[in-house]
Amino acid sequence: MSDATSGGQLERLRRARESRVVLQTRILSLRSGDKTTPIIVIEGSTDVPVYRCWIKSVRDDFNYL
Repeated sequence: MSDATSGGQLERLRRARESRVVLQTRILSLRSGDKTTPIIVIEGSTDVPVYRCWIKSVRDDFNYL
């Protein structure tokens, strides 16, 4: 396998880690462990502080991953 091919393959695998299917699988895995805890998915990392503040004011014991 050439360096160009292996480099392209590696980049494709890195991008796949952020795919919608990976996220859905992670959510389902969390849901299967505890069906009573809410799961909130936030689109961007810059949105996390705002949501954290809002959620903390409603539910103090909420955990973040």
